[in-house]
Amino acid sequence: MRINQAVHYPINFDELGADFLVGGVLKYFLSMPGLGFLLVNINSKIIPTMTGWFAARDIFEMDIYKYEPTWDARRFEGGTPPVPSLYAAKAGVELLLKVGIDNSYNHSLNLHNYLRAGVKKLGGKLATPEHDHGAMLAVKCTDDHEMVAKLAEEKVVVSCRDNNLRISPHFYNNYEDMDRCLAAIAKNKNLLA
Repeated sequence: MRINQAVHYPINFDELGADFLVGGVLKYFLSMPGLGFLLVNINSKIIPTMTGWFAARDIFEMDIYKYEPTWDARRFEGGTPPVPSLYAAKAGVELLLKVGIDNSYNHSLNLHNYLRAGVKKLGGKLATPEHDHGAMLAVKCTDDHEMVAKLAEEKVVVSCRDNNLRISPHFYNNYEDMDRCLAAIAKNKNLLA
């Protein structure tokens, strides 16, 4: 079994050879909390130990003493889905598909590399590894909360995680955004670790 970190790059589930692929629709899928997805290898005969009423062979039978799961992918479904989250996920995924998964990935990767080089040029240290990482760049800070507040004053929206400044560029960002972020970090170099 291989468990991987969050990724934002194109994945071919069939080529992975995995039994399961689990993901959420937050952040890089442009959606909101309350919804995730599960891809299951079609050859899997696993029966989940916890399911919802949508996973039953006959969803309207509602007999807790004679539960019979369906044998198609529906056997992994939960109960009633969070409908507002479905609408947000649909809109986010449609926009992402319109832009193009590869286009989004390549643009985000270029912005990420640009930021990485800019932070290093400022003398900053990165917590994010060079390779095999997600879409976020983590910059080591002496006070990540203070750094986030200082960047917010410059209208740069970032977040903090474990004494790191977390920067998450996506396809809707551009190099001007990255330059503004780097300029704000440079202005507050004293907060870099």
